[in-house]
Amino acid sequence: MTTLGDVIEIDDRTVLVVGQGLDVAKDQPDVANALVHRVGDTLVLVDTGVTPAFRAALKAATRRVGPWSRGIVLTTHGHPDHVGNNDLADELGVPVEHFVPARDLD
Repeated sequence: MTTLGDVIEIDDRTVLVVGQGLDVAKDQPDVANALVHRVGDTLVLVDTGVTPAFRAALKAATRRVGPWSRGIVLTTHGHPDHVGNNDLADELGVPVEHFVPARDLD
């Protein structure tokens, strides 16, 4: 059984950071899974989840797949549980591009 923030290694350049489903009775927010992948010198984050605990796990995952010198954040859609930590890109210390579906730009 996995819990919020667990990291599942897919290969030496790819990890999945596990989110969690909404559980109102337990006051547990919905948090999307995030995929962290390195291709060449580029770090790719697919969704960034939400919550401080998930952010810490996501940061650790970015270090795990390194090294990289540029980043891309791919947002699947604009729900808060998918974009809550998008500002993490500002902390990576490298140039980062964001890609968001046009319908979710607002």
